Amino acid sequence: MRRHPKLEDWRGEAFVTTLYMLDDDAYDEKYWFEADILATHAKCMRYNEDIRLNKPGAKKAYEDFKAARYRYMKLVQEHVQKVYDHGEALKRKREEEINDRFGKLGYSKSTIRRGIKCSLDRGLINYLTQCISRLKLIDADWQRIRFAHEPNIALWYCRELQYSHGVVIDARVKLVESVYDDYKRTLRPIEWLRLPPVGAVCMVPSVRDLVFKDFDTTLDRARCEETLRILPDVISAYLTSVKVLSLRALGETVQLQDAVANWPAGADDRLALATSVFSYYDGGHAISYNGLLARLSELGADILEPRSWLVEESISTRLLDARYHCESEYLPRLDSRGRSITIGLATALGLDPDTARPEDFDALDRRFFCRSEACLRKFIAMSWRDAVFHKDPSSETYCISMLDEASSAAVRANDGTHYAETKAWSCNHCCAHLNDWQSQAHVIEHVLRSHAVADPMNHVDYIRALAPVYDYRQPLRGENVSPVDVTYQDIAIELPEDDAKDEFVGWEAVDWNPII
Repeated sequence: MRRHPKLEDWRGEAFVTTLYMLDDDAYDEKYWFEADILATHAKCMRYNEDIRLNKPGAKKAYEDFKAARYRYMKLVQEHVQKVYDHGEALKRKREEEINDRFGKLGYSKSTIRRGIKCSLDRGLINYLTQCISRLKLIDADWQRIRFAHEPNIALWYCRELQYSHGVVIDARVKLVESVYDDYKRTLRPIEWLRLPPVGAVCMVPSVRDLVFKDFDTTLDRARCEETLRILPDVISAYLTSVKVLSLRALGETVQLQDAVANWPAGADDRLALATSVFSYYDGGHAISYNGLLARLSELGADILEPRSWLVEESISTRLLDARYHCESEYLPRLDSRGRSITIGLATALGLDPDTARPEDFDALDRRFFCRSEACLRKFIAMSWRDAVFHKDPSSETYCISMLDEASSAAVRANDGTHYAETKAWSCNHCCAHLNDWQSQAHVIEHVLRSHAVADPMNHVDYIRALAPVYDYRQPLRGENVSPVDVTYQDIAIELPEDDAKDEFVGWEAVDWNPII
């Protein structure tokens, strides 16, 4: 009002206002509409001019105008209040209906309230805004709301019970894990890398009821084994879910009908390519669909731990069923910069980027190194996988040096110990190393002795059971490279600009209740 001195004698309630709300129950301050103030100011100027010219009745006309304006705005504000109260009533009715529907799924009111108030990323919010404008909760809207919120609600349900029945729950989870391990023993070890973690399995409704209900009764192994007969179906749904997510990240359109997907032509071939590079919320990366599955099998392994982060928990839960993806930005997505680097490396190696698979890169097994003065991995030999993710997110051009075959062979002869000594390996012929990973040398010795394999091969006779973590910010252990003593080729790859979709909302998830 200070900007309009002619209106200083007017009270604020004479003008159209809006309300800025601090929360659902309190108002912070009023904001006036500039256009309304300007229109009123123009009329006041005319009345004041008449008063200045001493026109008969000018002052009374001005006072009558003000009085009429106050009466009019009083009616307007009463109407606005009625509309607001009506909207609040509809909002409460909608919230009650949503809470009732979640209640019928077996969740308590406190769990529903806390789960719905969990922070959401932009993808989930955009997904939900397609249904929040309707006053009546139709079934299609309810499905969206359910699939967006239920993972968080289910996790809050489990977390609340964990505090009061933690000892019993931990024992039951151990029993579920034991039965799950028995099922794993029926599979080839390489298939373990494609399974959901036990914590995610415990989020399946029937298994969740087994673990988080009836604490006065003892859970015996026979009952647990009977319930976990659904494991093949759970794993099938999980694999379908991750495959749908991966293909959509690559730009494919995948239609789901009753949990059955209509796969596009050549889907499996495209997912197997080395150029199918994925990244996820914590900065991790994976190459190809199988690499992504291996990394996801480790994410959320401890989702029932009270110290674990709810976002990581909900990722594992959402991946159990493709309907729960809900466009969340925390789920894995295409890494466009990693894809560009892989294409550049394939070209330098003489491979066709459109057909090259990780196994083709592995067969060449060239070594790379970085010469940047600011690099923590300067002059350290890297595998092609390390080289793909050895990039500064802010750089526009990726520079790396590739050793020729002779120099790579010399380096490979010495740097194998750095890679193989980690206890992350398993035999691929038996389950001897289930939950007991060993060094590569130990596993190879086991394969030679127990399975009489003359020349054990990686990915065939033994596997790396733990997915390696790639992070350009961390030092790399490996063989030092002297540019003077080796033959190498410099490679420069232009990287695409960071697309908004390639950046995770990450730690700035929006705390907003989208069911209004």
